Amino acid sequence: MAELPVPVDTYFRNFSFDVSSFTLNRGKVAVATCDGLTNKDEFGVYIGFKLPCDVRVGDVITDYEDHLTVIDVRVDTYRGIPAMFKAYY
Repeated sequence: MAELPVPVDTYFRNFSFDVSSFTLNRGKVAVATCDGLTNKDEFGVYIGFKLPCDVRVGDVITDYEDHLTVIDVRVDTYRGIPAMFKAYY
């Protein structure tokens, strides 16, 4: 768990040029569509989603060209409160 330096809405607004729409698929069924930001940290490459967002290991995240399988999940906080879900692929 990491601490965001700003509220998650500010974080997404600051990087709005990189925000993409992703579909979360579980067992070949689309369960949600969420905006996310692709990034990387010491644990790997991930897509960050604002909470609430239900992403689980094994889910497949798709956009217009990629199909990414989630291999790990973590939550970043802002001032100790869960704020962003990270789906590593």
